[in-house]
Order: sequence, then C-alpha cells, then structure tokens
Amino acid sequence: MVKSKTDSLEIESVSTLKKTQGLLETIIDDLPFPIWVKDNSGCYLLVNSAAVQIFQKSKEEIIGKNSYQIFPAEVATKLRHKEQQTINDYQQQIIRETFQVNGKEKSYLTTIKPWNDEQGNIVGIVGISQEDPLAIENSTNLLHTVIESIPETFFVKDIQGRYVLINSVGVANVGKTVSDFIGKDDTEIFPLEFARQLQENDRQIMNTGEPQILEETVNYGNHQHVFLSRKNVWRDSQGNIIGLVGFTQDITTQKLQEAALKQQARILDQLYDSVITTDLKGIVTRWNKAAERLYGYSATEAIGQSITFLYRPEEQEYFATTIIPTLQQQGVYEGEIKACRKGGEIVDLFLNISWENNEQGEVVGMIGYAIDITERKLIEEERCRQEIALRKSEELSRTLIEHIPNGSVFLFDRDRHFLIAGGSELTKVGLSPADLEGKFPHDIWLPNEYQLFDRFYQAALAGEMLKDEISYYNTVYLTQAVPVKNSLGEIFAGLLIVQNITERKQAESAIEESANRLELLNRIAGQIRASLDLDTILETVVTSIRELFEIDACTFAWYLTENYLASNDESFLGTLSNYYDNGETETAVWQTVKEARNPSLPSFIGIYPESAVKPLSQKALQQKIMIVDDAEAVSDLSLKQVLQSFNCLSILTVPFQTQGGKFGILSCSNHTVKRDWKESEIELILGIADNLAIAISQAELYHNSQNSAKIASERALQLEKALQDLQRTQTQLIQSEKMSSLGQLVAGVAHEINNPVSFIYGNIKPAQEYIADLLQLVELYQTEYPQPTAKIQSQIELIDLDFLMEDVPKILDSMKVGAERIREIVLSLRNFSRMDEAQIKNVCIHDGIDSTLRLLQNRLKAKPEHPEILVVKNYGQLPLVECYAGQLNQVFMNLLTNAIDAVEERDKKRSLTDIKANPSQIEITTKLVDSGRIAITFKDNGPGMSPETQARIFDPFFTTKPVGKGTGLGLAISYQVVVEKHLGSLCCHSVPGEGTNFTVEIPIKQKPEKPQQDK
Repeated sequence: MVKSKTDSLEIESVSTLKKTQGLLETIIDDLPFPIWVKDNSGCYLLVNSAAVQIFQKSKEEIIGKNSYQIFPAEVATKLRHKEQQTINDYQQQIIRETFQVNGKEKSYLTTIKPWNDEQGNIVGIVGISQEDPLAIENSTNLLHTVIESIPETFFVKDIQGRYVLINSVGVANVGKTVSDFIGKDDTEIFPLEFARQLQENDRQIMNTGEPQILEETVNYGNHQHVFLSRKNVWRDSQGNIIGLVGFTQDITTQKLQEAALKQQARILDQLYDSVITTDLKGIVTRWNKAAERLYGYSATEAIGQSITFLYRPEEQEYFATTIIPTLQQQGVYEGEIKACRKGGEIVDLFLNISWENNEQGEVVGMIGYAIDITERKLIEEERCRQEIALRKSEELSRTLIEHIPNGSVFLFDRDRHFLIAGGSELTKVGLSPADLEGKFPHDIWLPNEYQLFDRFYQAALAGEMLKDEISYYNTVYLTQAVPVKNSLGEIFAGLLIVQNITERKQAESAIEESANRLELLNRIAGQIRASLDLDTILETVVTSIRELFEIDACTFAWYLTENYLASNDESFLGTLSNYYDNGETETAVWQTVKEARNPSLPSFIGIYPESAVKPLSQKALQQKIMIVDDAEAVSDLSLKQVLQSFNCLSILTVPFQTQGGKFGILSCSNHTVKRDWKESEIELILGIADNLAIAISQAELYHNSQNSAKIASERALQLEKALQDLQRTQTQLIQSEKMSSLGQLVAGVAHEINNPVSFIYGNIKPAQEYIADLLQLVELYQTEYPQPTAKIQSQIELIDLDFLMEDVPKILDSMKVGAERIREIVLSLRNFSRMDEAQIKNVCIHDGIDSTLRLLQNRLKAKPEHPEILVVKNYGQLPLVECYAGQLNQVFMNLLTNAIDAVEERDKKRSLTDIKANPSQIEITTKLVDSGRIAITFKDNGPGMSPETQARIFDPFFTTKPVGKGTGLGLAISYQVVVEKHLGSLCCHSVPGEGTNFTVEIPIKQKPEKPQQDK
C-alpha cells in the first residue's frame, strides 16, 4: 500500500511540475521586457516574445542555436565574453546592446545572471533586457528639438474637413509627410472605415460648437492604435465656425498597460504557482489562490502579516542572512527552502524572489513565486538510489559492449554526456572508451560529424526508437537509438548502438548493380530495335552509353573506302584534299557521325583520314577491342600521339562489321579524369554493340525498301509543284488584268479631274489680286468721302460691308486650299497607278507610300464610332530604288489595307474609352539594310495572328475575312511582286494579342534577268 501511494504521488508530482513549468513559461512569454536563458555552452534554451521581437527571428530559429548563429561575429564574441565572465566570476554582468526594432535603432541594457541548480552549480545563464535610459533621453531631446514643441499631434481642418495644418509629430505617427495631409480630407489618408469615423466625430463637434474629448481606434498596418483626441471648433473673428482644431495623443501603450495589469491580476489568481508580494518591510500585500492552497491560509488571514510567519526560526535566519543579501546584490533569488503550512506540516519549496518596481522603476517591494517540490525531492532520492544500482551494473555492461562484433555502443545521459562507450569500431577509428566517457559529442568530433547522429540523441531522449543507416567516411553504419528508463518510467539516459555494415552493403550493391546493368542492356536493346531509322539508332546508343557509364564522350564512326566514296558521293573525295598541302587524296577515312559528349569538350563530328588515326584504324579493321585505362602509360608511341591529339586520358573502342560489309567503331572515352574500365562495363558495352550491329542491318534493309517509296514521293512532289506554279500563273493573270483596268480607270479619272481643277487653281491668284484692288479702292473711297449719301449708307449696312471685306480674302484662301487638296489627290492617283511607268524606273519609295496613305485617308481619319487611326512614319534616308513602281504601290496598298482591317476588327471589341486610352496605330519604318538593299516595315497593334494562320497567309485564295470582303489574293500577289518580280523577300511576324509586322526587303538595283523563286 505504501509503495502504491508513493507511485501515485510521484506521478501526480510530475504532472503538477509540467503544468507549473507551462504556466511559468506563459508568464515569462507575456512579460514586456526581453528575457532569454542559455545553457553553459551558450545555446539558447528559452526566449520570450519580447526577445524574439528585438532579435528579429522566430523562436524556432533561436532555440538550440548559439550567438554566432544569430548575430554578427563581433557582437556574438562580445556577448559570449560577458557570458563566460558571468559564469567564471559567479557575478552578474551588464552590457549595452543595439537592435533594429520595427525599423528603428534601439539601445538596451542587458543584465546577465548565473542560473544555478538545486546544488548551487551553475547550469546556465539568464539575460534580462530593458531600454537604455540614456538612449531614450537622447532620443527624446532630439525629437523635441525637431518638432514644433508640441509633444503630440496637432492639426487644423477647414469646414470641408481638409487639413490646413499638421505638425511633424502627427505625420510621423502615421508614417507620412506634411504634404501627404495638406489639402486632403481623412478619406484620402486613412483607411475608409476609420476616416468615416473621424468625419462623423468632426461633424458632431462643428454642429454643436462644443469641444469634445474622445477615444478613436484605427487598425493601421498590422497593429491597432488607440488615440485620445481633444477637438474644438475653429472660429473666425466674427465667431463663425470655419473649421476644427485638435490635439491627438497615441494612448495605445497606456491601454495595453491597463489591459496587461488587468490580465496580470487575473493570471495571478489563475496561476497554479503560489505568488506573494510584500512591501519593503516584508508585509504581505498580495496573496493569490495558489498561495491559499499551498500554505492553507486565506488571503484575508495572510495580507498584512510579516512574511516570516511562514518560516521556522532557522529558515527566518536563512532568509535574513542569505536571501535578502542575494536579492540586494543580484536583483533576484532562486533556491530551495522549507516552509510551514497552517496545520504545521513542513513542505519543500522552490522559491523565486525578485524586486517589484512601480511605473517609475522604483523598488516598492518583493514578489515571490513558490512551487511545492516535496514530491519531486522524494523522486530525486529514488533516482539517486537507481543511479547507484546502475553504476554497479556498469562493469557487466562494459564487458558486453566490448564484445559486440563490428559495432560500438554509447550510453549517454540527458545532457548527452557519454556515460559508457565501447566496442570494436571505436578501436578502428583510433578512439578508446576513456577518450569519450564524461565528454560531449562536440568535444570529440567536428560539427559535421557529430550532427550526423544528432537526431538519434533527440529520439532516444524523447522516448522514441529510431533505426537508420548513416554513411560516415566511406563506411556505412546501421544506427539504432534506444531510450533508457528507470523504474518510474522516466527517461534518464539514451543508448546509441552502431554496427558497421559496409561489407554487407557493398555485396548488396554489387548484386543490385549487376541486375541493373542486365536490365539496362535489355532496355537499351529494346530502344535500339524499336526504330529502323539509323540516325535514331545511333543517337540512342551513344546517349544511353554516356548517361549509363557517366563518361565524357561516346562516339560512333563509319569506315569509308575509296570505292564506297566514289559510288555514293563523288564530291566527297575532293574535300579530303584539304587535309594535305600536296593535294594528295586519302583512299579511306573514318567519319564520326554521332556523339554524346560533355558540353565543355569540342565536337568530334567530322572526317578523319585513316593515316591520321592509323593505330585505332588497324585495331578496328582487325575486329579487336582496344582498352586503355591510362593514355600516359601506353607504350605504343603512335597510339599515344593519336590519343593525346584528342586530349584523351582513357578509351574503350568496340569495332564491328555489318551484314553489308561496312566497318564501324563505337568509342567510349574520358578526357577530364582517368578511368579504369571494369570487366562488367566491357561486357555490357559488347552486348550493346552486338544489338547495335543487328539493328543497323535491319535499318539497312529498311533503307533499301524506302528508296522506291522515295522515288514515288519525289514524282508526287513534282506534280504538286507544277500545280502550285499553275495556280500562281492564274493568280498573276487575274491580278495583271485587274491592275491594268484599274490603272487605266484611275489615270483617266485623274486626267479628267486635273483639267478643270487646273483652271480653277490657275485663276484663284489673279482673282485674289483683283478683289484686293477693289477692296483697296473701297477703303480709299471711305477715306476720301467719309460721309456717304443715305442710299449708299443703307446699302453698306444691308450688305455688311466690313464683314464682306474681311471674309472675301478668307473665302479665296479656302478655295485655294481645296484646289490644292484636289491636285494632291490627283497626283496621288497618278503616282499610285504609274501608268506612265510600266517598266523598271528609279523612284522614291516614300512618295509611293505617301500616295497610298492619301488614298486611304478616308479609312484612317476619325469617325463617330472610333477615333483616328494613327500613322507613325519612321522614314530613313533612302536612295532612289529601281523597281516596278505601280506593282510596288499595290503591295503597299494591300499591306496597309490589311493593317487597317486588323485594327478596326480589334476596335469593334473595345469600348470608346479603351480605344482613346490605347489608340489604334500603324507604324511605317524604312531603312537601308546594307549598301544594296532596303527594308520597309508595316507594323500594327491589332489582334495578331496564330502560328497556323501565319503559315498560310501567302497561299492563293486563303483569307480569314468574311465572305465578300476578301478574295485571298492580296498577300499572295504581294509575295509574287516582291519575291519574283523584285528578287526580294516578304516576311511576317505576328504574336496573338500584340500585333503584326510585315517587312518588305528589295534590292536597290534590279538584275537584268530575274530567276523565278518558289514561295
């Protein structure tokens, strides 16, 4: 029964301890000043939210890391020095640190204190930071110097709510400038909901004419701000309300402090730990619910008494001689003490006492946290007994560990100190148990070494079993992590079992490699035989071999003799003479036709005379495999020179002969590092070569069967070409007749219009002179006879003589402008038709383009349904061009008409607003390509064309326009005029949604004879 009760108390104690620790962490995390805890090695164990904010990192990025992993090296070195000094001297240190907080630089004073365990040993350090008072004072003085002496927001608004004045404090509070406020109302500055709240408050004040003090809340950025505003009306000298004056103070911090105080009061009563506060004389001022449960006294009984009523005389003496002096020196006391409950029962407590400060930072009393550790003390006593028993079994464990085959065992405590270490693997790496026991992993191995096993330590101490393989310096270890528990079920240590399985893994790897290569051979053979195309077969082989063996290059070459060359490519022999100065021709060559290589290597594709690679050729023609692991070690000097000429370090060549009698060679080579060719690799390459020979024979048979089909296909292509030529001829005849009739009609109309217009235009100037003389005579009469008769005066008023004298010259000017416009149109018609220039002549390209634009002016100008289509001319300096001017003008007409159709089609799908914002535009660019050619580009911002449409735009009778609107001949004829008539080019580039470019490129001078060119 006693044992059962003890076990129950132990379990309850552990659970209580965990809850208490959780509540303590919550309290620390809620404290407004930064707090952090480190172990003796300098790694962070705990940080609160305030510390996270100034470190500018998450808790996950801080916990477990040291200062060098978080701060710059110079800062980390300074901090580590102070920490080590605190541990060595057993005294607190104070350092000044600077951090970037919310985009501002802040200075902090950090107090570093030692952290002791129950026996008084230093197990870590605690840091508590607060803002540097000196830095705050300097910042405040600087701020007061800059702003307009008002320490809060001051603003003035007019009757419409627009800001007339605001001080720099006000704009700085919301991250804006004075210019962002002046002349604007709240809706143009703040979030809409907050702005409307401000405007409503302002209207109430101006309606009542009474000042108000109110709180206004706004969510600005990721934070909520509370402002205390004092507002009053602004009156002019007559007492009329003309605006509003206000002072605004950010009271967010005060609100948060009020909420924090209320929260702290609630927390104190909800804490599981006892919390007691006293004044400086030790009189109890606060006593939470947990204190009532722990000591048995109610708050009413305890408040007002001296804190010493809880302790026996010996504890009271310890309180006076140790606790109070420690508190005075270090600002905090932590330790164990015994106390008396109301019924006289003695309990063991863990006590934390610190000074309690008011808002001004003055010490006003003490605050103490107490945890009942009575049950924990019993558990610790039991743990000590178990550790003694563990030591007794240590020798037996060592004996077992030393005899583990190909392995080692490590027993470590919760701090990762090695307690026991041994095994045969330790000796192999030059270590003994004495080198490890009592030390940490990082004391023995480098970080990249001991971190390999870090997850196993974590798993064991977390109560988890973990088993995995670890590679360590070309050795593979099967590693297991096992938690070690005491009789209470607590994990107090971990076991790491490491077994060397390198030989087993090598054997498994060899078996797997053999199976993989067999599978790869079957797969490659399947890929080779799956195709009857020789290029595909050879490409598959060289690529697969290079990827499989990870070599620098794999090539395939044919041996070509004089007979083969003469029968297959008579011009081929002539090219071989380029290899010799004396003009002699090789009778046989090796031609490399396929390769797969490292991109950093030069290409091996090409023709190599047999004499240049004679050692390799002899081996291949004798059907002998050549294997070279190290080219430098080759005794055959001629072979060595050949290999060096290709910068080859290692090579493996496999020759073969096809059923048709052709010789080929498959070559695998390394050019960056040497390679020892394994027997298994050679066997696999030989297998691939056998399959390659079979596949080539099949491809040859297939190739022969394709020759007949190729001849038939060529004849079909000839018929198709003849049909295309017939269609082009038909198109040319239609267009030629059409252009001839159109040219005659345009020329006749131009001639008939030109005669009467010339008559009108030629008489306008004399008419202007005659009327000017008459007007001068009238003016002279008015001067000489200023008092006309009543009848003349009546006629002057009837005809409004002054207006008539002013308007008659304007009418004549308008008639002259109209006549000139008609002459320009007539000239454009004649220029466009070029009836008098049927043959090739030197003409100005720009004149032809301008004439075409004038004829299309009716489609380009603004209309009720859409604005004007803009035409941008980027004319370069062009010489006169020798061309068929009339036909070239027709090309310009076709291209410009298509561009206008395209932009009009795009505008139908857009609103008038969109069209005005992004108007339709046609850009015409001319330039010299070189000394003999010019280019004319027509670019529109229409809807563009798909690749499928672009592929067919020059086909006769192909059109994308509706029936009746396009014949499909315009671009086909334009192509013929540019390409066949002028030996030029007509190119199209279009992207859907971005527009289309047509570029006409023609020579400046035409050749006497122009050969026909296919589209």
